[in-house]
Amino acid sequence: MAMRAEIGHGVDLTLEDDPSGLLAEMAKRKVLVEILFNSNAETLGVTGAQHPFMTYRYADVPVALGTDDEGVSRSNMTAQFQHAASDYHLRYPDLKQLARQSLEYAFLPGKGLWARLSTGQPVTACAGDRLGGDSISQSCSTYLEANERAREQWRLESAYIGFESGYLRHTQRT
Repeated sequence: MAMRAEIGHGVDLTLEDDPSGLLAEMAKRKVLVEILFNSNAETLGVTGAQHPFMTYRYADVPVALGTDDEGVSRSNMTAQFQHAASDYHLRYPDLKQLARQSLEYAFLPGKGLWARLSTGQPVTACAGDRLGGDSISQSCSTYLEANERAREQWRLESAYIGFESGYLRHTQRT
């Protein structure tokens, strides 16, 4: 398995000698910053505008939401996404991207579904497929069978399709 670069918490960005240069380097190297809102608030006292969450996003540094210890912090992933949406005014596409980045950097074996996640470009084997759809080409099926990370990402895309089609049906009736 390839090495992955990840930073937990990442709240001390402004204390670095060259924060802008560091952000550029992190974006270039695709270093993920795991954002732990509850832990950052409770343990470090970093909240709201003091938190560099949006700075990372504006600099195209990959971020993923997480919790340190759900049992201790009494928080879960739903609360973290809700916090991101309400406090930082993220919209549904932003939340989808956060979930996608989480899987892209997850400790799962194999390659991912995305050739370029930031633009939504899938790997060549699945480029002609509707990601998450029921009909899968032979090349994509073979790729998914060989790569657990890609399979999980496909499942996420499938869940998006189910949610969005149900939501759209519901909103069109009302």
